[in-house]
Amino acid sequence: MADEQTTGMPETPEAPQTPPPTEGGGLDPKLGALLAYLFGFLGGLIVYLTQKDKFMRFHGMQSIMLSASYFVVAIGLGIISGILAVLELGCISLILAPVQFLLWVLFIVASIYMMVKAYGGEKTKLPVIGDMAEKYV
Repeated sequence: MADEQTTGMPETPEAPQTPPPTEGGGLDPKLGALLAYLFGFLGGLIVYLTQKDKFMRFHGMQSIMLSASYFVVAIGLGIISGILAVLELGCISLILAPVQFLLWVLFIVASIYMMVKAYGGEKTKLPVIGDMAEKYV
């Protein structure tokens, strides 16, 4: 009633207070960073494009670059192997098969390592890729 006398308007009940949205869109930053590596290129792209948290965006971009690097090198080795096979240098192209397998193992190990570090809240930069990813955050 006191408010009505001073402003001339009836008193209205206050709306319930809602907490402000978090920077990460409600997703725990450590979990978001882990998911970026778990789902490779696509996971990194989704995290990078949908989250505002710099920690998650960094790991999203680093995941994109890690996956893209792996695919470019794997495709390059496949093309070289195919060319060597066509040139009847199949024995040399057979050497590339274990190299491709080791590359795949290295990619998986790097992804798991980065998942562990990201979920631990650490901003671990991979050589070369980490500095490039940081520029896009």
